[in-house]
Parts: sequence; structure tokens; C-alpha cells
Amino acid sequence: MSVKASLTDEASSAVFVPSYNATSSGGTQPEGGDAAEVKKSWIFPLEPFWLFSIALPHQYKFIPSYIRIVHTFSHLVLLVGVIANAVLLFDLLIEWQTWKQRRDKEPLLAIVLCTSSAFALLCLFQLCTELVQYSADIQLKSAEIQKGKEQYEKQFHEMLSQLDTLIGQALDTQAALAERSLDSKRRDFLRFLRAMGPKLSAANGSGPLLQNFRSFIVLWLKMFEESSADPVDRPFVIATEEELQTQCSTAAAVAELVAQRAQAMDVKFIADQVEADKKSNSKARVSWNKMLTLQKKAAKFTGLTRFFKRKDIEAGHLPTSKEYQKQQESQDDQDLHEARWLKFDLVGCGCEVAEEDYFPVSINAMVVSVTILSPEHFRLLISLFLGLGLLVFDMFSLKKPLAAVILLLSVNLVCVMFVLYDFLDIDTIQRLEAQIKELQAANERVEERRTKMLAFFDRVHLLADFWLHRTLPRLELAKRLGEELEDAKDVDLVPALAEVVVHMGSIEQSLLPVERWLKPMSKDSKNRLSSTLNELSARGSLREILDATPQAVQELSERKKKLLSEA
Repeated sequence: MSVKASLTDEASSAVFVPSYNATSSGGTQPEGGDAAEVKKSWIFPLEPFWLFSIALPHQYKFIPSYIRIVHTFSHLVLLVGVIANAVLLFDLLIEWQTWKQRRDKEPLLAIVLCTSSAFALLCLFQLCTELVQYSADIQLKSAEIQKGKEQYEKQFHEMLSQLDTLIGQALDTQAALAERSLDSKRRDFLRFLRAMGPKLSAANGSGPLLQNFRSFIVLWLKMFEESSADPVDRPFVIATEEELQTQCSTAAAVAELVAQRAQAMDVKFIADQVEADKKSNSKARVSWNKMLTLQKKAAKFTGLTRFFKRKDIEAGHLPTSKEYQKQQESQDDQDLHEARWLKFDLVGCGCEVAEEDYFPVSINAMVVSVTILSPEHFRLLISLFLGLGLLVFDMFSLKKPLAAVILLLSVNLVCVMFVLYDFLDIDTIQRLEAQIKELQAANERVEERRTKMLAFFDRVHLLADFWLHRTLPRLELAKRLGEELEDAKDVDLVPALAEVVVHMGSIEQSLLPVERWLKPMSKDSKNRLSSTLNELSARGSLREILDATPQAVQELSERKKKLLSEA
């Protein structure tokens, strides 16, 4: 089995896409052992809208589960807060319509109605967000997510190991060998240009010599354009014909310009890609380890460690025995105390901010320590203080305070305060799922890199035959012609160059187009085409090569016509 096929099969089998739903009434049970269940009481779980199931049974099932079934008192408080805010907004709308119809409009009443509406909308958004994200069985959900994190971590390291294997084998392929041969031909080309420099400087470097030498170099450069992973759209360009025409007034100048460019441009696109992939893999590992470190720090800072797996969970199940609960009770109490967002103790003064996303933020003021866990937590705190101020303003600023508005505001504030009190538990699943999304995103980035890497090596693998049977034989022929021109006498150089340019141009015209070469072709056809060119290069002298060229051009043209007709 090929390396690519084995990597593809392994990666597809390693894909793991866990499904989490923090709003559902239950979760998928972890494999093995007994599963933790939500504690039931005489009132919970509760269906507050069960009458709808009798009156409208078909419509009832479309009510979201986090509204249809209430699991705990915390869940009930969130639902009551949402309903209270909705009723408050409706009551404020009625009061606004009434105020508009009054003749003696009280300006303060308008201010109260507007500010109360803004506050109700803010709280409604906050409580709805927390309600949707709420999960009753936090312990079970956290265990599921921990298992998912382990799967993602395993998948991440497996994919990186596969990439390392692919990278390690990339430099021993036929394509890599062809790349090294292409770079060797570049060095031969550079040697020819440097050898011809003094000879061209001594001769009259303009006129026919300039025209023929430039045409010969342009043909050679066209061959080198195929030394690329994408020879059609992104050829390997050392210099263009236009540059040679506009920047070089003598043949020696042509040799100097192209020699400078050829020296600075190595043919090593596969080696460069391999090196870039090695650095990318190393960077991915560093980023992964940094992300895990930050997640552990954030977990300890926000109290999530009390939900992380214990030794029994590592064995593959969630024990529910009383013995296990007693063993962990004292540790959980200690973790929970350390994780409280509001603590009274001798803590000094200062502020500590998380490294990445600015949350959590810990503010210490002598005997009080406040930890703002997330943007949602910050907005809830702002809502609490705004609500208290608004309640006082509504009670004492109006001649006739709006009793219904004050009552609903009070209920709303009680709900906000309870959510803040229990925010650690309510926010746990959201934070754990945010962590697993980070791991999932990291895996997706590695998978995307893996796909691009396989596509690149697939492409160069297909190009290996193209280079071996089309590009390298022509570069070898150009090298042989160049060696013969180096040995030519000064008086014979111009006519020899003119004849070489004509015959090389004929060979180029008789070849299949690059696009056709990159399509499927039989091995026999490729061997026939390359053997014709190799036979020319094997001739003993320049005259023998030039004399044999017409026959080779005829053979290449016939095969070209045949292959194009078959296509």
C-alpha cells in the first residue's frame, strides 16, 4: 500500500466528532461502568407547561427541552427570570401607550419607562443565553467532554505523526530525485554561462552573435520553466525574453544577467515544502501545548478542576457509589471554595488578567477578592448594579410609582443575583465546550494542512515522469550543445549558434504540449519520447547531433500526432 493511501485510511478512521448538547435533558452515557444520573427530588424534573401537552400535543414537542423540562432549582430560576422579563417588557409597553395618551405627561415617567425597557432587554438577553446553555447533569457532561478532549488530543498527535512520516519519506521519492537532477542541470547551465562570458566579451557581442546567443538562452530558459510543482500556472522563471531584450545590449551581458539569476535560484521546491512542513508541525505542537497549559490554568482559576476526571473516571466509567462520593466530597468542597468568584479574605491589592482572552480577571482589594469569569459574568454584574439603581430610582422619583414595574424589576434582580451566586455551575458546560472547540479547531487546522500536503505530493508524484521523460532529456541535450559551443572556434561560433537555434526550435515544436504531458499516458509512450532525445545527446560531436536532429524531429512529430489523435 502506498504511503498516501495508508495515511488517508488511518486519518479517516481516526476522525472523531463528538456530539454535545448542553441544553438537552440528558446526555449520551459514557461507555463502560455505571453512568451518573441527575439527582431527582419530589418536584424535579418538572414540566411547567404540561397542560400544553394535553391541549396541543403536536405543538408541544416543538418547545425546546430547556423550557419544556426543568431539572433543578437553578434551571427554574433562569426560566422564571426569562418569563419575568418578557412580562415586564409587555407591561412597560402598555404603560408607554398609556403615558402617550395622557395630557399631563410626566417627564420622569418617560425616563423610567425607557431605562426599565433597556434594562429588561439586557437581562432578557443574558438570562436567555444562560438558559439555552444550561445543563442539569454537569458532572456527566463534564466527563463526556473530558473524554472528547482526550479523543481530540489523540487524533491530533496521530495526524502529526502521520505528517512526520510523510515528510520523512518525501525526500526519498522519485520526484525528489528528479528535483535534485533538475538542480544539477541548473548548475551545468550556470557553468556554461560563466565559461562563455570571456569568449563572448572578446568577440563582437552585438549583431548576429547577440541575436543567436539570446535565442539559444531563451530556449534553454523555456526548458527550465518546467522545473516547478505547477509548470503551467507557476513556471520556474529565471529570466524572461523581454528582460534579455531590454536590459542586455551584448551577448556577454546576456550571459552575465542570466548567470546572476541562475546562481540565486535553486531548484528545490520539494525540499522547501518539506522544510516548511517540518516547521509547521513543530509550531503546531508548540501551539497545542501552550493551549493545553492555558486551559489548565483557566480551569484551576475558574473552578473547572472539580469536574475533571478522577482516577475512577480514567478507568472508563463514572462511579456513583457512596464510597466514591465520600472520597471526593472534601476535595470538591475545597476546590469549590477556591473557585468562588467572590471571596472575603486577606488577599492584598492587585489585579490578575488571563494571558489570552482577558478572562478571567481577578481583582483583589484588601479583604475582598472578585473574579470576573467571562464576558457573560461581567454583563451580569453590570446588570445587577444597574438594576439596583434603577429600582431605587423608580421607587422614589415618581409621584405614583408603578407597582407592577417595581415588582417585576425586583423578581428580575432576584433571578440575576441567584444566577450570579450559582454562576460557576451554570457557566461550567459553556467553558468546557469552549475548550473543546479550541481543540477541534486545532485538529481541523492540522487536517487542512494534511490535505494540502497530500495534494502537493500527489501533484509532484505525477510530475516526476514529466520531468524524467520530457524536461531532463532536453536539458541534457542543451548541456551537450553548450559544451560543443564552448569548444567552437570564434569564427565558427555565430554560424554554429544559428544552426543550433534552428534545430532546437524544431525539437521544441515537435514535442507534445505540456498540458497533454500532464494527462495520463502509457509508460511505453513516455519511454519512446525520452529515448529519442537521449539518443541525440549521446552523439559524439555537434555535427553528428545536428545531422541526426531532423530524423528525431520527424519521429517526435509522428508520435505527437498519434497521441493527440488518441486523446
